[in-house]
Amino acid sequence: MSYIRILYDGNILRTYYFEIRNFKEDLALFTKFLEEAHKHEEEVISVIPCFGQALTGTFGLVGLAAITRIKEKKTTWLQQFMVTEKKPPAASLEEMRRRLIDYYLKVYGPLGKELLEREIIKIVEEQAVTVDEAIRRLYYRLIEV
Repeated sequence: MSYIRILYDGNILRTYYFEIRNFKEDLALFTKFLEEAHKHEEEVISVIPCFGQALTGTFGLVGLAAITRIKEKKTTWLQQFMVTEKKPPAASLEEMRRRLIDYYLKVYGPLGKELLEREIIKIVEEQAVTVDEAIRRLYYRLIEV
Protein backbone atom coordinates (compact mmCIF):
# COMPACT_ATOMS: atom_id res chain seq x y z
CA MET A 1 0.00 0.00 0.00
CA SER A 2 1.19 3.48 -0.76
CA TYR A 3 -0.43 6.88 -0.49
CA ILE A 4 -0.12 10.42 -1.76
CA ARG A 5 -1.01 13.41 0.43
CA ILE A 6 -2.95 16.12 -1.41
CA LEU A 7 -4.01 19.57 -0.24
CA TYR A 8 -7.12 20.59 -2.17
CA ASP A 9 -9.46 23.48 -1.42
CA GLY A 10 -8.29 23.62 2.20
CA ASN A 11 -8.84 19.89 2.74
CA ILE A 12 -6.13 17.34 3.37
CA LEU A 13 -6.85 14.37 1.12
CA ARG A 14 -4.99 11.13 0.75
CA THR A 15 -5.06 8.75 -2.15
CA TYR A 16 -4.14 5.19 -1.18
CA TYR A 17 -3.34 2.45 -3.66
CA PHE A 18 -3.61 -1.25 -2.90
CA GLU A 19 -2.14 -3.66 -5.43
CA ILE A 20 -4.26 -6.79 -5.87
CA ARG A 21 -2.20 -9.97 -6.22
CA ASN A 22 -4.25 -12.43 -4.18
CA PHE A 23 -7.83 -11.25 -4.56
CA LYS A 24 -9.32 -12.82 -1.45
CA GLU A 25 -6.52 -11.82 0.96
CA ASP A 26 -5.95 -8.36 -0.50
CA LEU A 27 -9.66 -7.53 -0.56
CA ALA A 28 -9.94 -8.54 3.10
CA LEU A 29 -6.97 -6.30 3.92
CA PHE A 30 -8.52 -3.42 1.95
CA THR A 31 -11.82 -3.85 3.83
CA LYS A 32 -9.99 -3.79 7.14
CA PHE A 33 -8.13 -0.66 6.03
CA LEU A 34 -11.45 1.08 5.25
CA GLU A 35 -12.79 0.19 8.70
CA GLU A 36 -9.63 1.45 10.40
CA ALA A 37 -9.65 4.68 8.38
CA HIS A 38 -13.19 5.40 9.55
CA LYS A 39 -12.23 4.73 13.19
CA HIS A 40 -9.29 7.11 12.95
CA GLU A 41 -10.92 10.22 11.57
CA GLU A 42 -10.37 9.67 7.86
CA GLU A 43 -13.52 9.89 5.81
CA VAL A 44 -13.44 7.65 2.74
CA ILE A 45 -14.90 9.74 -0.07
CA SER A 46 -14.22 7.42 -3.01
CA VAL A 47 -13.07 3.90 -3.87
CA ILE A 48 -11.81 3.40 -7.41
CA PRO A 49 -11.15 0.02 -9.06
CA CYS A 50 -8.02 -0.10 -11.21
CA PHE A 51 -8.06 -2.46 -14.16
CA GLY A 52 -5.16 -3.67 -16.25
CA GLN A 53 -3.12 -6.71 -17.16
CA ALA A 54 -2.98 -9.04 -14.17
CA LEU A 55 -0.03 -11.27 -13.30
CA THR A 56 -1.81 -14.13 -15.05
CA GLY A 57 -1.69 -12.16 -18.30
CA THR A 58 -5.43 -11.58 -18.40
CA PHE A 59 -7.22 -8.26 -18.14
CA GLY A 60 -8.80 -7.69 -14.75
CA LEU A 61 -8.70 -5.93 -11.42
CA VAL A 62 -5.09 -5.10 -10.50
CA GLY A 63 -5.63 -2.63 -7.69
CA LEU A 64 -7.95 -0.47 -5.67
CA ALA A 65 -7.55 3.21 -4.88
CA ALA A 66 -9.20 4.93 -1.94
CA ILE A 67 -9.46 8.68 -1.50
CA THR A 68 -9.90 9.90 2.06
CA ARG A 69 -10.41 13.28 3.70
CA ILE A 70 -8.53 13.90 6.94
CA LYS A 71 -10.91 15.06 9.68
CA GLU A 72 -8.17 15.55 12.27
CA LYS A 73 -4.42 15.36 12.12
CA LYS A 74 -4.11 11.84 13.52
CA THR A 75 -1.77 9.76 11.41
CA THR A 76 -0.15 7.40 13.88
CA TRP A 77 -2.86 4.79 13.31
CA LEU A 78 -1.72 4.41 9.70
CA GLN A 79 1.86 3.73 10.68
CA GLN A 80 0.63 1.14 13.18
CA PHE A 81 -1.70 -0.39 10.58
CA MET A 82 1.10 -0.73 8.03
CA VAL A 83 3.46 -2.35 10.54
CA THR A 84 0.94 -4.87 11.84
CA GLU A 85 -0.87 -5.72 8.60
CA LYS A 86 1.74 -5.56 5.86
CA LYS A 87 3.16 -8.94 4.98
CA PRO A 88 6.90 -9.12 4.35
CA PRO A 89 7.83 -9.81 0.74
CA ALA A 90 8.39 -13.45 -0.13
CA ALA A 91 11.92 -12.76 -1.36
CA SER A 92 14.28 -9.83 -1.68
CA LEU A 93 14.89 -8.35 -5.10
CA GLU A 94 18.36 -9.92 -5.19
CA GLU A 95 16.87 -13.31 -4.30
CA MET A 96 14.23 -12.91 -7.02
CA ARG A 97 16.91 -12.09 -9.61
CA ARG A 98 19.07 -15.04 -8.52
CA ARG A 99 16.14 -17.47 -8.70
CA LEU A 100 15.14 -16.14 -12.12
CA ILE A 101 18.70 -16.63 -13.40
CA ASP A 102 18.71 -20.20 -12.06
CA TYR A 103 15.35 -20.86 -13.71
CA TYR A 104 16.42 -19.45 -17.08
CA LEU A 105 19.71 -21.36 -17.01
CA LYS A 106 17.85 -24.61 -16.33
CA VAL A 107 15.29 -23.99 -19.06
CA TYR A 108 17.44 -22.34 -21.75
CA GLY A 109 20.96 -23.52 -20.93
CA PRO A 110 24.00 -21.26 -21.35
CA LEU A 111 21.97 -18.51 -23.04
CA GLY A 112 19.54 -18.33 -20.12
CA LYS A 113 21.01 -15.26 -18.46
CA GLU A 114 21.03 -13.28 -21.71
CA LEU A 115 17.44 -14.32 -22.47
CA LEU A 116 16.39 -13.27 -18.97
CA GLU A 117 17.91 -9.81 -19.47
CA ARG A 118 16.09 -9.48 -22.79
CA GLU A 119 12.80 -10.48 -21.16
CA ILE A 120 13.30 -7.90 -18.39
CA ILE A 121 13.99 -5.18 -20.96
CA LYS A 122 10.91 -6.24 -22.93
CA ILE A 123 8.71 -5.92 -19.83
CA VAL A 124 10.22 -2.51 -18.99
CA GLU A 125 9.51 -1.21 -22.50
CA GLU A 126 6.06 -2.75 -22.99
CA GLN A 127 4.65 -2.10 -19.53
CA ALA A 128 6.50 1.16 -18.74
CA VAL A 129 7.83 -0.07 -15.39
CA THR A 130 11.21 0.06 -13.68
CA VAL A 131 13.71 -2.78 -13.96
CA ASP A 132 13.01 -3.73 -10.33
CA GLU A 133 9.27 -3.93 -11.00
CA ALA A 134 9.90 -5.96 -14.17
CA ILE A 135 11.93 -8.46 -12.13
CA ARG A 136 9.13 -8.68 -9.54
CA ARG A 137 6.47 -9.25 -12.21
CA LEU A 138 8.50 -11.90 -13.98
CA TYR A 139 9.32 -13.60 -10.67
CA TYR A 140 5.68 -13.76 -9.59
CA ARG A 141 4.65 -14.97 -13.04
CA LEU A 142 7.24 -17.77 -13.30
CA ILE A 143 8.52 -18.69 -9.85
CA GLU A 144 6.02 -17.79 -7.15
CA VAL A 145 2.68 -18.25 -8.84
